[in-house]
Amino acid sequence: MLFLMSGIDSWAGLIVTRQYCLAKRTPLAHNAIMTESPVFMTDVVKDIGNPNRFRWNIYENRKVRDKSFYSFATRREAQNDAEKFVRKLNSIWPA
Repeated sequence: MLFLMSGIDSWAGLIVTRQYCLAKRTPLAHNAIMTESPVFMTDVVKDIGNPNRFRWNIYENRKVRDKSFYSFATRREAQNDAEKFVRKLNSIWPA
């Protein structure tokens, strides 16, 4: 949780301290960003050459197995393409 403190209230010449409690983000699962299958995991990262675009990596036994050939405009688009690729891998390499 994040607390913010306000400054001086000049209305009565008093120093008033107020605490505001901002909404706390819902905790994510440990690998919420990564798609998992029994064998493969995906990770979407920013493209090094163009930081406004995204690429995915497929991991097998915690080692990079495949990387996306194309970059994607949005993280969601890259994640969907990675999931599609993992489905193909799972159909070839059943667990």
